[in-house]
Amino acid sequence: MRRNLNSSRQKAHNYAKFKRYNFKFIKIRASCLTLIISSKFKRAKFFKIFYPRKTKNDRIKSQIY
Repeated sequence: MRRNLNSSRQKAHNYAKFKRYNFKFIKIRASCLTLIISSKFKRAKFFKIFYPRKTKNDRIKSQIY
């Protein structure tokens, strides 16, 4: 359980690095991670990143709100 949480957090961190946003914080809920990052123009963007529990190596499905 702890390992999966850390790996998902690392995935979200890598995704934020890939999108070149500043990594603010992560809120962890039951099935999805809510990732709040700020861009260069200091606008907050909300990402919901869903991880299926069965498959470990799966791409991040992100929805921008």
